Amino acid sequence: MVINEYELKVMLNSDEYLMILKDYKSESFFQKNYYFDTVNFDLVKNRIVVRIREKNGFYELTVKTQGSEFEKVGVISSKEKTVNIERKIAIDLISGKLEFDLPSEILKYGKLENIGILETLRSKVFIEGFPALELDKNMYLGNIDFELEWEINENLYEIAINKLFNMGINIRERVVGSSKYLRFIKYLKGENE
Repeated sequence: MVINEYELKVMLNSDEYLMILKDYKSESFFQKNYYFDTVNFDLVKNRIVVRIREKNGFYELTVKTQGSEFEKVGVISSKEKTVNIERKIAIDLISGKLEFDLPSEILKYGKLENIGILETLRSKVFIEGFPALELDKNMYLGNIDFELEWEINENLYEIAINKLFNMGINIRERVVGSSKYLRFIKYLKGENE
C-alpha cells in the first residue's frame, strides 16, 4: 500500500531537543536505516529513497519518492511503500548477497548498493490535542544532528507552527524541510560545508 506523507521537518539544536524531552511525555527506541543507491547516486538525483529499516529486531523495506515541497514552510510531501521483510533477506540485501526485486522504474538505474547506515534514537512525544511528534537524534558518518518530524495535515499546520513558536522554536529562523537521507548523502559526498 502506498502512503502519502505530509510532514513538517525542523532541525533542532541539542538544548531544544532535550527541553522537549523534559517537558513532555515520550517513549524512545533505536532504529537503523540502511540506505541504497547506485554507484552514481541515480536514485537521489531522481528523488527516490530505498532503505531497509531495522527496529526492535524487525526489518522493513521502504521505497520513498519525494514530491515537491508544499507552499508551507518546512513541509515535505512524499509517497512511500513499505513492506516487512524477513531478517535473512534483509541481511542478504544489506550485504549485497541478494539483489533487490523492485519495480522496473527503480531498477532501470542499475544495481543498488548499500551506501551506508544512519542510526536514530527516536522519541515519540505526546502533546495533548496533537498527533504525536517524533524527535530524532541521528548519528551517521561521524555526525550527530537533531530534528523534529511531525506528520500533520494541512488543517493542523498553523496550529502546529504556533505550538512550536510557543515552545521557543520559530521555524522561519532555522533549517526546515531537510530529509535525513539528503543530509546523509551530503556528508557521504563531503558536501556538508
